[in-house]
Amino acid sequence: MFEYCKTYNHYDCTKQHRYYRLTWEGRELVEYKEYKNGTIYQIITYKYNDSGYRTYKKIESEGNIKEHFYYLEGSKVKCEEINDNGTIYKIFYTYDIDGSLISFKLNTEEYFYIRNLQGDIVSCKIVNDMRLKE
Repeated sequence: MFEYCKTYNHYDCTKQHRYYRLTWEGRELVEYKEYKNGTIYQIITYKYNDSGYRTYKKIESEGNIKEHFYYLEGSKVKCEEINDNGTIYKIFYTYDIDGSLISFKLNTEEYFYIRNLQGDIVSCKIVNDMRLKE
């Protein structure tokens, strides 16, 4: 387990004390807790498959719960299902022949990743009616 403390000035110039506790099982992060002024502000829990790939993430913050379920094909996320306080979203990911992520589809919109010369994703663009939109 790894734990550390951070203090900083908040926007309203009051002192906010934040503490973070990270819990690891081997190489896998299984829990992240954030404390604000001595009270738990946010808890994030993670689950992994036998190969060590993340398959689940749960975020609890100020009474809200958001769950992410990751459906894999080998090491690639093919679908992500998000339950945001009862509202369900599904994101479908597509890869090129080399296995590089090229786009995702949320609802009816498909978003394509734009990469720089180093291969880093720098933005997303929507393709709708054969036109590229920001």
